[in-house]
Amino acid sequence: MNIFIPDSWLKEYVQTSLEPEKLAQAVSLCGPSFERVYQIEEEAVYEIEVTTNRVDAMSVKGMAREVAAILDVPMVKSKYQDVDWLNEQLEDKVLPLPKVEVATDRINKIVTVVLDQVKNQASPAWMQKRLRQIDQNSHGIIIDVTNYITHELGHPCHAFDYDKVMKLGGVIKIKIAQKGKKFITLDGEEYQTVGGEVVFENDQGEIIDLPAIKGTANTAIDENTNRVLFWLENMEAMAVRRASMSHAIRTVAAVLNEKNVDPSLMEETLVAGVKMLTELAEAKVASEVWQYENKEKKPIKLINLNLDRLDSYLGVEIIEKQVEKILLSLGFEIEKSEKRQWQVRPASFRSYDITMEVDVIEEVARIYGYHRLPSKIDFSLVKIKKQTEVYFTLEKKFKQFLAAWGLSEVYTYSMVAQNQLEKDENQYLKISNPLSEENVFMRQSLIPSLSQVVAENKLKMSQSRGVFELAKIYFPGEKQDKVVEETVLAIVTTLPYREARAMIEQMLALAYIKIEINSQGEILIGEEIVGKVIMLENQYVAWEMQMAKIGVQARTYPQVELKSQYPAIVEDLTFELNNLAVGDIMKKMRKANEMLIEVILKDIYQQNYTFTCVYQSMEGVLKSEQIAPVRKKVVAMVEKLGGKLVGKLSEETKEKK
Repeated sequence: MNIFIPDSWLKEYVQTSLEPEKLAQAVSLCGPSFERVYQIEEEAVYEIEVTTNRVDAMSVKGMAREVAAILDVPMVKSKYQDVDWLNEQLEDKVLPLPKVEVATDRINKIVTVVLDQVKNQASPAWMQKRLRQIDQNSHGIIIDVTNYITHELGHPCHAFDYDKVMKLGGVIKIKIAQKGKKFITLDGEEYQTVGGEVVFENDQGEIIDLPAIKGTANTAIDENTNRVLFWLENMEAMAVRRASMSHAIRTVAAVLNEKNVDPSLMEETLVAGVKMLTELAEAKVASEVWQYENKEKKPIKLINLNLDRLDSYLGVEIIEKQVEKILLSLGFEIEKSEKRQWQVRPASFRSYDITMEVDVIEEVARIYGYHRLPSKIDFSLVKIKKQTEVYFTLEKKFKQFLAAWGLSEVYTYSMVAQNQLEKDENQYLKISNPLSEENVFMRQSLIPSLSQVVAENKLKMSQSRGVFELAKIYFPGEKQDKVVEETVLAIVTTLPYREARAMIEQMLALAYIKIEINSQGEILIGEEIVGKVIMLENQYVAWEMQMAKIGVQARTYPQVELKSQYPAIVEDLTFELNNLAVGDIMKKMRKANEMLIEVILKDIYQQNYTFTCVYQSMEGVLKSEQIAPVRKKVVAMVEKLGGKLVGKLSEETKEKK
C-alpha cells in the first residue's frame, strides 16, 4: 500500500531539519521505501510504500515513529490530550447516547461520544490543502476531520448524524447480516447483503451502517447536520476483509481495519477528532464517552532474545546499548537477565507481526542498517544430493500441451476417503493425526481424486475437454517408517477413446516416445508397463502414467532411423472384427514380418476395420511373390484371433498357398 505524507506534517512529529530528498534516501535504506518526493502546492510530499504487515506505519504518526528510530532523532510524543480532557469538556446540556446492542463477538472494541452545536462549515485552508496533498477531497469540516485524523493517527473513525440515528429509533444493533438485505451507502450506491457481514441495524431491522468499511446514506452527515455521534469501532480483521471484498467496497477504513489495526489507538483518535471539531467547528461535548470491550485484552507475550544469536545471525557484533536503544525507539519493552539473555515485549501496534525471536532480530538489523552488515559471511559448504527421477522440463512440456488441448489442471488432496480406495485398506498408508475424519488414507492413484472433481463439476465438464493433475502417490516402504513416493500424470477426458489416445500419443511424441495399449488397458513402452487406461462409469476415459518410467525413455532429439532407399508397397486389408481389441491386433500384425514396417488404422465402418499395410525392404525392391506369404500370415493371424477378411486374397496369393 502506498501512502502520501507532506513533509511539514511528518515534521510535526519528528524533530529533524533534514532536507526531504536526503530524509527519503536515509529512511529507505532501513525501513519503508520512499518511492518519490513530489512537489504538490509548493511543498514536498512523500509517496511511501508500506508492506501489508505494517499497518502501524500507514499513518503520519506511525511513519514518524519509523523515521525517528532510523534517523536517531527525537519524536513528539503526542499532539493531543488524553480521554480525561474530553470528559472535562462535558457541559450541563447532556444528550442521551443511542442504545447499543452488541450481538456478535466479531466486535473487539467501541468508543463513542455525542457532540452538539457543530457548525458543518468549510474546512480551513490548511486542512483542505493537506487533504489534497494526500489525494483526498474536502467534504466539509466534519467529514474532513474524520479523514484527517484517520490519516494522521492510523485508526479509522466515523461520524454519524446524531439526529438521524435517534429519528430511526435511537438503537444500534450490531449483528451478523442475513442474505438479501438492501442498503444504500453514503455515496448513493445500492447493495444487498451476501450474508455473514457485520452490520448496524435499528430496531426495525433497517441497516444504518456497514461498519469498518463505509457509512450508509440514512445516517450520513449532510449540510444540515449540527449534532454528531463521533464513533470508532475495532473489528475482527477477517470479517472486515470478507465484507469489503464481497461488495467490492475498497475504502481507506477497510484497508486499515482488515490488517488488524491496533485498538489501543482508539482513545487518542477519539480525543483528537473531538478536539479538532471543538476548535474548528465550535462543537460542544454533549455526552460522556461510552466504551465497549468484547474481551479482556490479553497481555502481549514476552519474546526471548539471545544477543549472541543476534550477533551470529547478523554477522556483526552490535553493542548492547545500541540494541537496547533501537528496540526502545520502536516501542519495545525490555527485561534483562544474565548472560546476554533478554526478554522483550513488542508494542501493541506490532504485536501481530512480531511474534518470535527472529522477528526481533530483523527489527534490530533493519534499524541498524542492512547496508552496514557484512556483505559476505563464511558458510561451510553444504552438499546437496542430486534429485533422481525428477523431470521438470518434461513435466512442463506435458502440462503446456494438455492445457493447449483445452484440459484444466487441478490440484487435489493427497489424502483420500475409504470409499475411494481401490484395494484393501491395509495396503494403504493411514494418517495417525488426519485433518478430517474422512480423508485418512494416502492415495495410490490420482484417478479417484480426479473422478470426484469430475462428479462435482458436471456442468463445467460439459464445456471442457477434461482435467489433469501431476502429483505424487504414496506406498508403504519395506521398513515401517519408510514411504515410497511416485510422481504420476493422470488425465480424465471427455474425448472419445480414440481421440484421447491420439492426444496422449501426440503428447508423448514430444519426448519421442511411442506407446502400445494392450487388451487389459495397460500402457506399454516396449515391454515395460508405464501406466493404465480406465473407462469410467460416466463414459469418460481416465489415463494414468508413471513419470519416472516415461522420463527414462524420453529423448530430447529423435533417434536416427535408417530408411530404405527402395520404394515401399502399400495396400489395404479390411477385416470384420466384431468388437475385438484393435490395438492388440495391430500390434501383432506389425510383428508378422520385418518387411511389414507399418500398420495404420485407415477407416472404420460399423465392425469393418480397414488397415493400411506398408511393406519395404532394405535389400532391394520387393516383388509380389515376396509380399504374398507375409499377407497370408497376417490374414491367418487375424482370423485366428476371431476376425474375418472382407473380400478375397488375389489369385497370385492363392497360387502361393
